Amino acid sequence: MQKTSTVKSVQSAGNPWKTKRGDEMHPFEIEMENGDVGVANTKSPDSTKAWPVGEEVSYHLEESERGNKLTKIYENNGSSKGGGKGSNKSYALSYSKDLAVAAIGSGLDNSPTVEKIIENAKKFETYLND
Repeated sequence: MQKTSTVKSVQSAGNPWKTKRGDEMHPFEIEMENGDVGVANTKSPDSTKAWPVGEEVSYHLEESERGNKLTKIYENNGSSKGGGKGSNKSYALSYSKDLAVAAIGSGLDNSPTVEKIIENAKKFETYLND
């Protein structure tokens, strides 16, 4: 079931474990302000990257006999509903690319370079992070 709420608290839910591909996953118990509680696994040992306390996020809640599992839902720009500093790079690059396409379509600039698109993306990312 898809839901949206604000992250209330995050705490470790056990020891890291390895996936079949060899990725190390870190389990965290996530409590949402709407009362939902469940476990979410992240690749980072820093839970604040994926589940920052105080941030509104969209997530999928899967109930099972072993407990609730939470999975963060990301939008096309790489962010969850509330966005986050981790998503700014992807958003900035996408926005920069959109401006380049618009410039080509309008005849303002027939050949934006990859370097120019990346340069603009870095400027947007800096702006979003400030």
